[in-house]
Amino acid sequence: MSASPEPAVAAPPPRAVYAALLLTTLATLLLQLGLTRLFSVLMYYHMAFFAVSVTLFGIALGGVIVHFLPRLFTVEATPAWMRRMALAAAAATAAALVVLLAIPFNLASNTRLIGQMMLVSLVLAVPFTCTGVAVALALTRYPRRTNLLYGFDLIGAAAGCLFFPPLITWLGGPRFVLAVALLLAAAGLVLAASGAPRGRTGTALTVAVGLALILLLLLAAAPRLDFLKLRHVRGQGIHPDDLEFEGWNTISRITAYSEAPPPGAPSSQPPQKTILIDTYAATPIIPFDGEHFTSVQFAFHDISYPVHALLDHARVAVIGTGGGRDVLAAKAWGQPEVVGIEINSRTLEALTEVFAEFAGHPLRWPGVTLVLDEARSVIARSPRPFDIIQASLIDTFAATAAGAFVLTENSLYTLEGWHTFLDKLTDRGILTMSRWYTAPADAGANAFPVETIRLLTLARATLEQRGAARPRDHIMMARSPRPDAPGHMSLATILVAKQPFSSEQVTTFEQWVRDNGMIEMVTPNRIADPLLAPVLEAPDLAAFAADYPFDISPPTDDKPFFFDVLRWRDIFRREFRQGSDYVYAINLKPIIMLGTLLATVVAMAFAFIVVPLGIEGRLRQRRMPAHLAPGRRLSLVAYFVMLGLGYLMIELSLMQRFTVFLGHPAYSLTVCLFTMLLASGLGSMAAPRVFRAASWTNAARSIRLLNLVLFGVLLATLAGSLWMMQRFVASPTPVRILLAGAATAPAAFLMGMPFPLAIQAAARRPNAPLSWYWGINGAFSVCSSVLVVALAHTIGLSGTFIVGAGCYLAAAAVAWAFGPTPAEQAPPPPNI
Repeated sequence: MSASPEPAVAAPPPRAVYAALLLTTLATLLLQLGLTRLFSVLMYYHMAFFAVSVTLFGIALGGVIVHFLPRLFTVEATPAWMRRMALAAAAATAAALVVLLAIPFNLASNTRLIGQMMLVSLVLAVPFTCTGVAVALALTRYPRRTNLLYGFDLIGAAAGCLFFPPLITWLGGPRFVLAVALLLAAAGLVLAASGAPRGRTGTALTVAVGLALILLLLLAAAPRLDFLKLRHVRGQGIHPDDLEFEGWNTISRITAYSEAPPPGAPSSQPPQKTILIDTYAATPIIPFDGEHFTSVQFAFHDISYPVHALLDHARVAVIGTGGGRDVLAAKAWGQPEVVGIEINSRTLEALTEVFAEFAGHPLRWPGVTLVLDEARSVIARSPRPFDIIQASLIDTFAATAAGAFVLTENSLYTLEGWHTFLDKLTDRGILTMSRWYTAPADAGANAFPVETIRLLTLARATLEQRGAARPRDHIMMARSPRPDAPGHMSLATILVAKQPFSSEQVTTFEQWVRDNGMIEMVTPNRIADPLLAPVLEAPDLAAFAADYPFDISPPTDDKPFFFDVLRWRDIFRREFRQGSDYVYAINLKPIIMLGTLLATVVAMAFAFIVVPLGIEGRLRQRRMPAHLAPGRRLSLVAYFVMLGLGYLMIELSLMQRFTVFLGHPAYSLTVCLFTMLLASGLGSMAAPRVFRAASWTNAARSIRLLNLVLFGVLLATLAGSLWMMQRFVASPTPVRILLAGAATAPAAFLMGMPFPLAIQAAARRPNAPLSWYWGINGAFSVCSSVLVVALAHTIGLSGTFIVGAGCYLAAAAVAWAFGPTPAEQAPPPPNI
C-alpha cells in the first residue's frame, strides 16, 4: 500500500506537453458529452447523467495511479507516459464504442440492466482513466507551472463546448466518438513528433501515426460497417437501413419512418410519417396536399383542440411544432396566423425539408411562421400578444448535452413560465396544454392522475398569484376515453383563460365535449371528476399538496421537475416498487436504477480512491521528514474535498438556470459552460500574479483571502443573475448571451485560482503528495455529481448554488494548513 516519495520538482515542461494536455482535455470533455447523447438514445434519458460520474471517476482514478507509482511516473518520463496514455485512451475509446453498440440493453429487468451498465462503466472507465493519468502527470510533475497547465486543462475543456454542437450534428453519435478517439491519437502524435525529452523516437512516432490512420479509416467507413451502427435501441433490435431519416444534434437523435394510419382514420389515408426523439417521444407528420385545410378532419374531433371552438380569428402560438400536427389543426379551424415554435433543428429539418412535400410544404401555408428557438423565450420576447398558446404533450424524455440533471426538468411547466404565457395573452386569450391522464382503469390502488392533478395545481397557483378571486372560473378541462388496451392512458387537456370564461364559452365547451365523445372533468359550473375536486376546493392549496400521496406542488424555475412526482422517502414504499403503472415506469424505476448506479460509482470512488489514499497517507506520515499533525493533514485533505464538491455544484446549477434565460440548451453549453471553463483557465494562469505567495505564510493568507472573496462574489453572482434573468428575459438573444457571459465570467475567473495556488503551496513541503490531492479532488467531484441531483430536488437550484458557494467558505476555513508548521518556521541552527 505504501508509495514512494513524490518525484522532485522538474524544470519547466516541454511545449508539447501544453499542446497535448489541451488536446487531451478537449477530447475528454467531448467524449463525456458524446456519451451523454448515446446513453440517452440507447437507454433511459436518466443514464445520460451517468456519463458525468464515469468521466469524473476515471479521471480521479488516474490521479491515484500516478500517486501510487511515482518510481514509474518520473519527471523525466512524464512526456513519454502522457504520449502512451493518450494513445491508449484513443484505442480504448474506439473499443468501448464497439462494446457499447453491441450490448442489447434490457430495460425490462432492472437487475440485468444494472449488470450491463456496470460492465459498460468498467469499459468506459479505461479511456477516462488513461486521460486522468495524463492530466495528473502534467499537473503534479511540474508544480511550478501548475497554474499554466491547469489553465490549458480548462481552456481545452472550454474548447470542447464550442466544438461539440457542430461535430455531433455533422458526424452523429458513433462517428463522433471515433472522432474523439482520433483527437486523442493526435495528442499522442504531438508528443511523439516532439521527441521530448530525448530526441525523436521512431517506434513511438510509427505507433501514433498508425493508430491515427486506423481511426481515420474507421471514421470514413463507419456508415458502411454494421458494428459501428446503432443496432439495439432501448432493448429492441433495429435495422438502421429502414430509417427514412436520421439526424443528431446536442438535443437529441431524430429518426423518422413510415407508419400505418392511426385507428379511425379514413381507409384512403396513406401511411403517416412518425418522428422519434431519442427513440422514445413520437410526433407524427400527417399527409397533406398543402391547400385544402378543411379536409383535415382529425382537428375537429381531437381532445387537444377544443380551444379552437371557443376562439376564432385567433393569433396562435404552438409550442413544439414537432411534425406540424398542431399547426395543421389550427389552420383547419381557420385561424389566420399561427406561429410554430420548435426547439429542435433536426425536427424542423424533417418537417420542412426532408418530408416537406409529404407534409404539404408547411412553410408555404398562409399565415404560418415556423421559428427555431425555445418557446418560452420566444413568447416572452414577442412584441405582439397571442390569443391562443398551445402545448400538446411537450416532453422529449431526452437528455441534452447541457442538461445538468436530466431528470425531465421542463421550464414550460413552472409558475414563472405560466406567468409569462398569461402575460403574453390578449384579454380574451387562452392557454391550453395537454398531458396524460395517468389513471388507467386497471391501475387499482395506484389510480392517481398525477400529471393532470399537477397541471391543475399549477393552474390554480398561477391564477391565485395573479389575483383571481375564483380560479375555477378561469379553468376548463376534459379528457379522452380510456383506450381498451390494459395499462393505456387517456389524454387530458386543460384550458386556462386570462379572464373568466363567459357562459357562452362554457356552453360551447360542454357541447363540444359531448359531440365528440369526450369526458368532461372541470368547468366553472361543476367538477365532474372526483379525483380533481380537492385540488380546486381545498382552502389551502399548499397544505393540500403537502398531504397528498405524491408531490403535486406547483413546479418553479428553481425546482423545475414537473414529471418527478415522488418524494425521496417514497422510493422505499412497497406499493410503488411493483407493476408497470405510470408512477413506477416514469418515476421510480429509472430513479432506482440511476440511484443504484450512481451509488455504485460513489462506492467505487471511495473503494479505489479515497480509502487507498487514506491508508497510504497514514503510512506516509511515518517516513516524512516534516511530520504533520493530524489536524493539519485533515485540513489539507478537506480543502481539496471542498473544491471538488463546490465547483461542480456551481457549474451545474448555473447551467440549468441559464438554459431558461438563454432560450436554448445549446446556448447554455456554448455560453455558460464555455465561459466558466475559459474564465477559470485564464484565472488559473493569472493566479500567482493576483494572489502572490512569496512564502508559506503568504500562501496560507492568500489562499484564505481568495476563497473568502470568491464566496462573496458567488453570492453576488447568484443575486445578480436572478435579477438579470427577470429584467432582461425579453431582450434579443445576442444581448442575453452577452449578459450571461458577463454574469458568469468574474466568479469563474476566481474559481480557477484555488486549486493551482494550493498545489503550488503544498509543493513547498518535501514529498508533498500532490497526486493524492488531485485524486481526492476528483473523487469528491464524483460525489458532487450525485449530490447535485438530490440537492436540486430538495432545496432547489438556488439552494444548490449556495451550498456550492459554502464549499469555498469552508475551504477558506481550512486554508491555514498551507502555512508552515512551527518546526518549519524555526530558524536553522547556527553553523558552529
